[in-house]
Amino acid sequence: MIDEEMVFVFLENVLYVPKAGCNLFSPGLALDQGFKMLWDRDSWIFGMSKEGTEVIRSTLEHRFWAFSTHNIGGTATGKSSSMVKQHVVANFAVMDDIEVWHERLAHTCPEYIRLMVDRGIAKGIMLKKRGKIDCMDCRFGKQKRKTYRKQLERNIMKVNDMVFADLLIPGVHNKTHYTAVLVVMDGYSRFVMTYLLKSRNKDEVNARMQEYIARAERQHGRRVEKVVTRKFAGDDTEETSRPVKQVLTDKK
Repeated sequence: MIDEEMVFVFLENVLYVPKAGCNLFSPGLALDQGFKMLWDRDSWIFGMSKEGTEVIRSTLEHRFWAFSTHNIGGTATGKSSSMVKQHVVANFAVMDDIEVWHERLAHTCPEYIRLMVDRGIAKGIMLKKRGKIDCMDCRFGKQKRKTYRKQLERNIMKVNDMVFADLLIPGVHNKTHYTAVLVVMDGYSRFVMTYLLKSRNKDEVNARMQEYIARAERQHGRRVEKVVTRKFAGDDTEETSRPVKQVLTDKK
């Protein structure tokens, strides 16, 4: 119904959404079917015309452009047929701020977005606010990378000179049988090994550390000189505090 007059139009490829109470009509498909978009910025009324006649007029409802349709001829129910009224939601691009469209279009320059909208290059983009934006992600992406240091003062000259170890606690309800992850990294090569642990007691942690040390020494032919760990804040029990403290002593 447009201006209280019935308008006949044939819509193809309308998406049926079960139990959604509405169907979806894509603007891209509508343009392919010969429709032209009509847009009144002041009243926020969106419509489609075909062969110079306005056939669809929709209003903004819940951030979608909605309009009602009737099936001509109805649908068969048993031996009888009845006219069925369907509520169709036109899945046109939702009107949003230029900041939202900037993020949707992979952080395209806002000036380019305004230019595309004003010249009608991009179909379906509707801007609610056209002001300037300050995108922190774009700022971060345009920053220059910090140059690499030519020399690191770590006193680590070879593989196995220093090994760093720490426990990662994923949480109680992690839907697995594991309560911790032992992360071991070689200070020179930055090679990382991880071990899934079912408990955090020192016996299991040290066993995995011994396994790593044996592997590293066998592979590189050098002893592991030092293992660096940290003390967990708020937990000073013998079972969990510095769990790999005695690993080199135990190895001897």
